[in-house]
Amino acid sequence: MPLYHRLASSTQRLDVAFHQTHSKEVWGTGAFLTGIASVKAYLGPLPAGDDGIEFETDIPPTPGTSTLAVAYWYQGQAQAAAKSGFVMIPVSMRKVAYTQPANLGAASCVF
Repeated sequence: MPLYHRLASSTQRLDVAFHQTHSKEVWGTGAFLTGIASVKAYLGPLPAGDDGIEFETDIPPTPGTSTLAVAYWYQGQAQAAAKSGFVMIPVSMRKVAYTQPANLGAASCVF
């Protein structure tokens, strides 16, 4: 299975990563200005030194929407399940890395 990653951000926080690891799901909501719910992830492993998550999924990205660097799973596709205005994909988490002070609450985490 291909690897994907999401970088730490205001919506990809450490607490969210813990929830994703426990639920085995990555969720997404409407993209800026579109309102169309989608899960967005970068292709390939989490770059060394970056904070975020690395995962695999059996669900292929929505055809015709991805680039060489970014994959999207959109609402309305048979493989993505809509939940309360969000879409989600089932994942197998491969890495969670949060070590940069700006991305941490009280502690660092790598697993």
